[in-house]
Parts: sequence; C-alpha cells; structure tokens
Amino acid sequence: MTSGNVDQQYDRSWIGNQNLELGDDRNGSPFSGRRALFSPIGNQEISYKSRARRECWFYTMVVLSIFPFFSLLVLMGVFDEALSWITKGEAHSLTKRQKRIIQTMFIAECIVYTGCMASLIVYFVIKSQGL
Repeated sequence: MTSGNVDQQYDRSWIGNQNLELGDDRNGSPFSGRRALFSPIGNQEISYKSRARRECWFYTMVVLSIFPFFSLLVLMGVFDEALSWITKGEAHSLTKRQKRIIQTMFIAECIVYTGCMASLIVYFVIKSQGL
C-alpha cells in the first residue's frame, strides 16, 4: 500500500466515521476511531446549514426581543427545543456571544422602557394639571 492510499483512507476515516468508538476499525485504517476522542468543540461540529439556521434563529430572536421580557424567555432557554428542531438536533442553544448580545439588548430595553414610562407619566400628570 502506498502512502498516498493511506492518506486518502485516513482522510475518509475523519469524514465518514464520526460516531465510531476508539478502536473500531471498520474501514481498516488505524486512525479510524480517533474521531470520537478529538471531536471539535463549538461551531466546528455543526454543519454549515445548521450554523446558518441558528444564525437566522438568533436574528429572529433579536427582532422578537423588542417585545417586553421576550429576551428573558430566550435567555432562560425556553425556545432551545425549537432551535434544536430547526437545526435537526445539531445545535441545542445559542452561543455565549449570541446570549450576551440578547442580554445587552434586554438591559438597554429596560432602560429605554423605564425612560418611556417615566416620560409618559410626567406628560399625563402635567396635562391633567393644565400646566
């Protein structure tokens, strides 16, 4: 067997045997079971389609976060099952960065909504007194 064939077989083992246990060599490669040990962490283990779907889901949640306290539901993970369904089980929650962005939006919304409520109260109090 030439080294080129071994390299091709090695490359196929990384692509095709993602769920193999260590020591399982169904394709004959000595490296075939190493995928389970050295699986990537984070976005790398999610397919491109699932990453795109999670990003679309994130933007949808950002838009819906305009509604009061919707951000809290997102941060608590109420919609994680729906995200898992959309990505076909590849992504189970938003990333830490995405959650931090939604959390920042929630804090900004609390400040803006408090300011709006205070302004409305002052406006109607002044209007009711006829000033």
